[in-house]
Amino acid sequence: MKSSRGLHAALLGLGAVLLTLVVSPTGSAPLGLREIQPRTPAPELGLVDLSGRTHELDDYRGQVLVVSFWATWCSPCIKELPALTRTADELLPSGVHVITIAMGQSVDEVREFVAEQNFPMAKLVDPEADAAERWRVQALPTAYVVDPQGRLALRIVGNYDWDDAEFREKAVALFAEGRAKRP
Repeated sequence: MKSSRGLHAALLGLGAVLLTLVVSPTGSAPLGLREIQPRTPAPELGLVDLSGRTHELDDYRGQVLVVSFWATWCSPCIKELPALTRTADELLPSGVHVITIAMGQSVDEVREFVAEQNFPMAKLVDPEADAAERWRVQALPTAYVVDPQGRLALRIVGNYDWDDAEFREKAVALFAEGRAKRP
């Protein structure tokens, strides 16, 4: 199974490179915000962050959760980190949490990268690409938005403009929708 996970990580890496090569002449991926219908339960997380804390999907029940898969070698991933950081900071008071998952990389690789960068979101590590496989990540970067009930609501593939008003409105609306459904 480990060799299949390693192959999956390598193929995702190749997919990210190809995505970068086949997108617009400026090298940015096309806008990839899509609603998921019908909403289905999000796969489990079960990953540790750089401080050793394990994150489970249930930790975020009742909140909107953005799960962003990336890698330190993925230039579109790195390009979107500043806007993703701003969005995370601005939406946290609205009940929207952002976590990032470094796919196919070791804790040391991610720790070295983040020492040079400034982005405060939770940085989880998926060294064997187990979570990426469960979440059916096919290219990097890929993000999913999980609604307060733990269901996949939005999918974003490719370098995305996280400052986009459409995303912010949809994320806040998901949180409001979740609050309205509480007894």
